[in-house]
Order: sequence, then structure tokens, then C-alpha cells
Amino acid sequence: MFEDVFVELEAALTAALQVAIDAGDQDAVERILRLIIKKEIVFELLVDEIIGNGNGNGNGNGNGNGNGNGNVV
Repeated sequence: MFEDVFVELEAALTAALQVAIDAGDQDAVERILRLIIKKEIVFELLVDEIIGNGNGNGNGNGNGNGNGNGNVV
């Protein structure tokens, strides 16, 4: 279920990127590419929080602060 959301989001971003490319809108292409990169970062952070990565992550205090691992959202 969790993965489905990101699959749908990626498909929508890919479609938007293709529209921007087809239209020749370089500014839109750059903005969409930045969104795609941010989506990847958020996805990795969420996976680390949900699954854990073996180094004690996943126990943030709920206000966007991590647990000293440098991952502050």
C-alpha cells in the first residue's frame, strides 16, 4: 500500500516531465526534476523510518527532528 502511493506519484511526475519536455518548457523541466529528486529523498527517509536501517534510526521525537543522525526534515 505504501509503495503504491510512491509508484503513482512517480508515474504522475514522469507524465508531467514528459509534457514539459514535449512543450519545450525548460523552466518546467527543471522544476519537475527538482521535485523528482526531492521525492526520492523523502522516500528514502520514510523507508528508513518505517523499516529502520540498523543504526538506531526511526525514533525521532515527532516534531521533524531526527535522533542525532543528521536527518532533519
